[in-house]
Amino acid sequence: MTDFAVNIGFGAVDLTPPPGLAMTGFSARTEPATGVHDQLFARSFYVQGQDGPESSLLLISLDFIGLSQALVNQTRQLLNERFNLPPERVLLACSHTHGGPSTLDHEFLGRHDAEYLGSLPGRIADAGTQAITRTIPAFLHLAEAPAENAGKNRNVPGGPMDNMAGVLAATDPATGELLGVVVNYTCHPTVLGPKNLLYTADYPYYTNRVIAEDTGLPPERIHFTQGACGNINAGHTAKSSMTASALSLRTYEEAEKLGGNVGRAALQALAAIRANPEAHRLAVAPAIPVLEEKVTLDWHPQEWPTPAVLHSFKAEKEAVLAAGNETGRADAAILLNWSTAMLEEKLDPTWPPLRASLTATRLGQLNMISVPGELYVEYGLAIKEQARQSGHKAWVLGYTNGDYGYYPTQDAFERRDYEASGAYRYYGFPGPFNPQVGDQIGSAAGKLLDEIINK
Repeated sequence: MTDFAVNIGFGAVDLTPPPGLAMTGFSARTEPATGVHDQLFARSFYVQGQDGPESSLLLISLDFIGLSQALVNQTRQLLNERFNLPPERVLLACSHTHGGPSTLDHEFLGRHDAEYLGSLPGRIADAGTQAITRTIPAFLHLAEAPAENAGKNRNVPGGPMDNMAGVLAATDPATGELLGVVVNYTCHPTVLGPKNLLYTADYPYYTNRVIAEDTGLPPERIHFTQGACGNINAGHTAKSSMTASALSLRTYEEAEKLGGNVGRAALQALAAIRANPEAHRLAVAPAIPVLEEKVTLDWHPQEWPTPAVLHSFKAEKEAVLAAGNETGRADAAILLNWSTAMLEEKLDPTWPPLRASLTATRLGQLNMISVPGELYVEYGLAIKEQARQSGHKAWVLGYTNGDYGYYPTQDAFERRDYEASGAYRYYGFPGPFNPQVGDQIGSAAGKLLDEIINK
């Protein structure tokens, strides 16, 4: 075995809920799930360090919109109890599909099912257990390729976006056989809209399928991770998801097109690895470095709601419901529930600030920065450029180890983008974060990147 080889493991557990549960992601979707288009998985990828779990890394990718902090903590605790795996060495990375069940704290998009949620920590930990207990030698390789027609800036026509599909590939040191793939791409999995009542991973399902059909890999060996996609989706507006009107492009056929484009980009990256494996091979440190940073998320003082503002907002939504117009009624009902709940809260003094945990880890030249929420793409691009200037590569792992909502740029607050001015309600918060929140997260991510590169 050469100095480049590491021990890795894979695992997978099917987390598909039974039909009949409420789905999440769209205020206009009022009916429960009627069936399954494709299974929702927890897929695990373990990279073992020389000292066992205490120097290792476990990535679990999940076909969920996000995970509540309670589910994150419970899952990490179980893995720590089973293997003495430090919590910061567990990355629970959600794809952010809007075709699954409600799994977030406080959210007003879909009712929680206590029995289903109660089963998740153990089942997700089981996926991790499979990977940790079934390791094999491997080389790790890194490459990327552009995906065409696979995402748009949903707020600024022609605005910034990240079309690169990053690929981390594991191969057999003796034969060169492909053992597994982790893909990182930046685009909301919201091709399917509120009319869809089938559980689905959305376009990442088709990305994984394209890779599986070409490589022969089984589903548990293909991971999809999400990037800084806060303002990136398939091209529709956030407002269009709040009405019951069907959009012609929100179909499984369109999801297949977008996912297929990302999948073919991943195959391009794999082809580059096959053509010159040594040039793309990663030299993984014997003890995989991991760092954490906590960022305080303060509320926007000028946007903090008073009881008078909430009563006025509530009356506005009651008027929408009384008008009898179907368009927007479901969204109005959600926001009416939100305003009622907020009036029951003690909003003066304001809620204490939240604390978001970012994690940085490094596998050779690949630096992964996890963010618990929806970071605007401008910050993701800046992180990648910062790594490039140091001769490294970087991925942002969005929706990882929690999800506190959107982290927009300051000009998004000036434009009154949905992400800056209204999304907080669906997350169940009284008001938006302060306009510097994206800069805070971006700055913390940049600091972690510098530190992990030099660690």
